[in-house]
Amino acid sequence: ASLEVDIVAYGGSEPHTSLLANPSIHIYQMKQWPTARQGLPKILQPFMLLLKPLFQFFMLLWYLFVKIPSPDIFIVQVGYHFTCSSSYY
Repeated sequence: ASLEVDIVAYGGSEPHTSLLANPSIHIYQMKQWPTARQGLPKILQPFMLLLKPLFQFFMLLWYLFVKIPSPDIFIVQVGYHFTCSSSYY
């Protein structure tokens, strides 16, 4: 059976060539949170730290519910642990 795999990840490093060459694997790179904050007043920096996880959360929701086709199984990497969720249960 042929499986289609969608990978949603942050950029920053180039995926392995075998992933890029496989036609059944589709890689979606999410936008990174802007790191340049030189022109930002110091009083706003804690506010920006609160906005970063919200930005990441909504970006992930956008990819999972709008950008990629509805998956049968989710595999999520959290730190060094993996969690699997399936719609078959």
